[in-house]
Amino acid sequence: HRDDKCLLHFDTEQGKWHCQKVFRRVLDMNDTEKDNNYHTFTLRTIGYKTRLEFIEYWLREKVEENKAGLVIIDGVADLISDVNNLEESNSVVQKLMEWTAKFNCHIVTIIHSNYGSSKPTGHLGSLLEKKAETQIELEKNTVHQEHITVRCRRSRGFPFETFSFKVNDYGYPIIVGNLYDHLQGVEIKHKKLDFD
Repeated sequence: HRDDKCLLHFDTEQGKWHCQKVFRRVLDMNDTEKDNNYHTFTLRTIGYKTRLEFIEYWLREKVEENKAGLVIIDGVADLISDVNNLEESNSVVQKLMEWTAKFNCHIVTIIHSNYGSSKPTGHLGSLLEKKAETQIELEKNTVHQEHITVRCRRSRGFPFETFSFKVNDYGYPIIVGNLYDHLQGVEIKHKKLDFD
């Protein structure tokens, strides 16, 4: 709610049930039934070209009110037909850069990595890596299977220390402490934050 700006959250791949679970978690963690600054959209059932147009429409609508602040696109690969098509990939990355400049907003995108690798998928992933301000990697912890390890792979600004979290019985993420990652050989200490 910084400067009364809103958050636009687009999910391109999950079904309605999973999307509402993610969207609802934000409201629950903020102890509110409704938030007029949080707009959520499930775009799984529409084509990739229409998804791109829909996102741009909402950006234009919110910017007219000078309210777009943060945009989350969970499934940026679903904005094109082929992540290995260089022309399409470049077009989407250019569109993201245009939106951040034109609408003065921050955009967070999510893209899968290649199987058995930490490299993002296709030409789209490579182009996003080059243009992103910060690249964050999430992976299942090698020792504690219920934990997700979060790393700052690259940052043009301020990197952060590696940490892990798990999802508690209420579906809320909580940071877990004093993990030892055997692959890295270093102890990672964290503050535990509980939202219960």
